[in-house]
Amino acid sequence: MLDAVYFGVVSLIPTGVEAGVSPSTSTGKIFTMMYLLVGVGIMISLLAMIAKEVINYNSENKQ
Repeated sequence: MLDAVYFGVVSLIPTGVEAGVSPSTSTGKIFTMMYLLVGVGIMISLLAMIAKEVINYNSENKQ
């Protein structure tokens, strides 16, 4: 069951995990899934903050 969930998470999140290195223990797979989810969440937040600042900068310069 854990292998199926791990495969689903790794397949759906576009990361570099497919580089041939993968965890072999259950703890490693759980850590990797959490690491991917948190990392993608942080990256999306960062990109959203940058986009917000760009939009605010452009709207201030038009006025």
